[in-house]
Amino acid sequence: MSNFSYIRDAMGYKERATWIDLLVAAGVSIWYLTVIVGRMQVMPVADVQFQGPMIRAAVISVVVTILLNIVVGILTGSKDTKEDLRDRQVGRFGDWVGLWPLAAGAGFGLVLALLEVDHFWIANTLYVGFVASSLVGSAGRLLGYRRGVGTA
Repeated sequence: MSNFSYIRDAMGYKERATWIDLLVAAGVSIWYLTVIVGRMQVMPVADVQFQGPMIRAAVISVVVTILLNIVVGILTGSKDTKEDLRDRQVGRFGDWVGLWPLAAGAGFGLVLALLEVDHFWIANTLYVGFVASSLVGSAGRLLGYRRGVGTA
């Protein structure tokens, strides 16, 4: 069986959307990291303009995720858009595991703000929390789809 037929026939739309979320989050965060590290190499951290790339990263993530979901839906001819109990359980599990990196990023960001650290570090700590939450949550969902989620 080819990979595309597996994606089209065996994978539900929620699982396909999770793969898209994971790939987009990883790709956009790698782009952002490349831009910021490149700037950090040629100027002091206090002078690095991170706001534009961070906003672009957020907007690009949303737009690309939506467009890829539409394209994949068209290519797969997806008619299975109903969410079932398994999708809800897997979604809750992914949300739960994704909550921890988000909370850690927010907590570390708060500590940095209380210590009056430069905005660059506070903003990027929060960004890392968001990205880690997306990656870990997506990985948790995919694990749930592959191995199941306990119903205890």
